[in-house]
Amino acid sequence: MKTHRFFLILFCISMFGIKNYAQTDNYNKTDTQGKRHGKWMKKFEGSSQKRYEGTFEHGKEIGVFKFYKKGSYNQPVATKEYTTKSDSIRITYYTKKGGIVSKGTMIDKKREGTWRYYHQNKEQELMMIESYKNGKLNGVKKTFLPDGSLAQEETYKEGKLNGPQIVYLEDKQVLQYYTYKDNELDGLTKIYDRAGDLVSEGDYKKGLKDGVWKFYNEGKLVQTITYPLPKPPLKVKKKQTD
Repeated sequence: MKTHRFFLILFCISMFGIKNYAQTDNYNKTDTQGKRHGKWMKKFEGSSQKRYEGTFEHGKEIGVFKFYKKGSYNQPVATKEYTTKSDSIRITYYTKKGGIVSKGTMIDKKREGTWRYYHQNKEQELMMIESYKNGKLNGVKKTFLPDGSLAQEETYKEGKLNGPQIVYLEDKQVLQYYTYKDNELDGLTKIYDRAGDLVSEGDYKKGLKDGVWKFYNEGKLVQTITYPLPKPPLKVKKKQTD
């Protein structure tokens, strides 16, 4: 009986080894031109842990590639989805527990189109949405609270703030309204209190307050100030006499 059990264990070990070898042997092949073809898998140097795995078709990535960090094992930290019909790549980033951090599209290693980012809560609520063109922010960017309500929106053009930036309270009540041009405050600004009453309003020009600014208390105008402020007169030093 003991001899029979010994040979059974030896047989299982040998079969596992053959199976494992066969699985490994199916990876990392090249075509007649030396290009990667078929399933590929790379491991971290000096380790048995996967670094990435995916499929090539005569040197070109196709389908889904999975990327791992040391210690992540079976949970990829990122996936890239390739298609033969387009140069775009669909990318998703994950937490160690499999939650989605962000996802979007890249072309030539540059972000393109809509990118989404998520709160790391159970519901994976949308945290932020951005729009890219040729790797630069372009269009409206929105930020959301964990309950899904809009917290802020701003407009970009070629990577720079251009247009309104609005900060909200609950129920889309405006708290702050700014206007930007080429990343500088330029244009109308309005500030409100939590009750919805206007606190101040005026214009900026190239990052500085410009023209008449109005200040309010409980909705009533209490002060106006014209910018730029007049410069104080220079003090003339008296000459000392002996």
